[in-house]
Amino acid sequence: MDVQQTIPPPEAADYQIKIREKSLQERQARASNVDFIRFDVLIGDESHSSQWKRNAIFLICRHLCQNGVKPDEIAALFDWRPNRVWYSVDGVNNAAEFERRASEKASLGGLKFDPRRWLWADDELISFNGKTYAFSNQWGGENWPKAMALLKEKYPQFKIIFVPTADT
Repeated sequence: MDVQQTIPPPEAADYQIKIREKSLQERQARASNVDFIRFDVLIGDESHSSQWKRNAIFLICRHLCQNGVKPDEIAALFDWRPNRVWYSVDGVNNAAEFERRASEKASLGGLKFDPRRWLWADDELISFNGKTYAFSNQWGGENWPKAMALLKEKYPQFKIIFVPTADT
């Protein structure tokens, strides 16, 4: 006498385990709400591959400022983010000086500077008309596509293109 399991077939156990694992991964992804999509960004002839959302929008805004667009003009496009697009201090500053001046500004009653919420390394700071600007790194959620579309629509001369990276 040969005893073999027929219902459910042995292959079904592996299938059920895979289904449970997939379901668990999906629940964890929804719970963490982390968006891992990266974007390829083209600004005229300047190309940037596989960028996180915050980097993609930063690269565009930096390019615009380097080509004469005022940071305040850019911020005005994002009316749902008042005072949360740029953090500025007077003078042309490197990162250390920027942090010092931002702390001084906050101590005098200005907007608090939380370094975790801004792009403010030496190569990320933007100097414009005697001020230094740090760009917000808080660009997740549903408003990111709206912000990108507004930049593309407002500044067609810069030929802004952004598409999800093919392998994400």
